[in-house]
Amino acid sequence: MSLNNNQTIPYVWSPLSGNTVKVNMDAVWNSRNGKAGLRIIIRDSQCKFTAAKIVQITTSSALEDEAHALIWGSMFAQERGKRNVILESDSRSVTQCLNGNVAKRAWTLYPIVCKFK
Repeated sequence: MSLNNNQTIPYVWSPLSGNTVKVNMDAVWNSRNGKAGLRIIIRDSQCKFTAAKIVQITTSSALEDEAHALIWGSMFAQERGKRNVILESDSRSVTQCLNGNVAKRAWTLYPIVCKFK
């Protein structure tokens, strides 16, 4: 990982405990037609690929896409029988909203995130 001031912070992967899986999600959004592609990947405790899914939806913003990606990722893990799950998103706004901190510009996430909780 690199920082703006050219400092590097080393990242060392460590295995997850027991039967925990990590669900990694990302979303892309087309502002012209509102269509989004959600990509979901599940890896096991040894970082081995377990499953993947691509979902197409329509939303009104890239931020909403990221929130829907979390919901879809959680549902996909549940469908696969996974109970000990770590969700990983690159959207700070969505993550903060899930943790109860709804930013002024992210108020549209609130109804989506409420479905998740």
